[in-house]
Amino acid sequence: MSDTKPITAKNRLVWAERLAWLALLLALIAAIAGAFVTDLYRDPVQLVEWMRVNDISVLVAILPFLLISLWGTARGSILGRLVTLGALGALFYLYMYLAFSAVVTWVTFLHIAIVGVSFWAIVLTYTSLDAHEAEEVLKARVPRWPTAGFLFFMAAITIAHWLPIIYEAATSGSLPADFITYEWATNPLMTIELAFIVPLSLAAGVRLIRHEAGGITFAVPLIVLYTLLNVGLLLSPIIFAINGQSLDTDLLVFGIVFTILPLLLLLPIFFRPDTRSHDRIHAAGRA
Repeated sequence: MSDTKPITAKNRLVWAERLAWLALLLALIAAIAGAFVTDLYRDPVQLVEWMRVNDISVLVAILPFLLISLWGTARGSILGRLVTLGALGALFYLYMYLAFSAVVTWVTFLHIAIVGVSFWAIVLTYTSLDAHEAEEVLKARVPRWPTAGFLFFMAAITIAHWLPIIYEAATSGSLPADFITYEWATNPLMTIELAFIVPLSLAAGVRLIRHEAGGITFAVPLIVLYTLLNVGLLLSPIIFAINGQSLDTDLLVFGIVFTILPLLLLLPIFFRPDTRSHDRIHAAGRA
């Protein structure tokens, strides 16, 4: 007979936490290097500016969120695990983009490692969750219709942004202006957003409205993801202005609005007191 022990939710969670801590460490090194090491990136100047914005947003927003959520997860918080999923998703998104589009340098090794580590941490974290338990614990804290509406709205504007770009390029045979400026043949973000984030947002919104298991376990990480990614939009005009460019007020307003909207949805989830005492992992976690 085999002595191999079955892989339990507890085992998956333990390994998920270890990988999440590793992703945090790798991202910390990569972001510090990207933000402060001169001539690290060898891409067009306009693109390098955005890459540095991404690195700074990792340092000031994503990693603090991930650190706090991992602390909550270690204490047995289901909400902590969901926030961890969102923060890991933000790391996966940003470093997938860098791994596929940035000119190869020594930091590319870190970008690829972060993509792999964060992906498997997401898989193991999600498969250690009990969707029914998360629904029971957090159902009073998640504003279903506003959250679903926001997810549908974000899916719609993402589709409305990318599909015309793809259609125009396909029919005209010419690359979009931004692609030419940044010397892109394609943009990996449109694949990540259209193939993964949009379907997940639509599925989460539908499940929330129908009170189906999985609605909350998809929706909360996505709201965290949108919040963290939009911090980069908020920071970008400020950082560009500090570097001597004129302040882009339109981009600043856009960043403020699209950071505040998901943040408002997170506030009752984080701070509503009626179910906080029950936010613990039970049989599906450490028990």
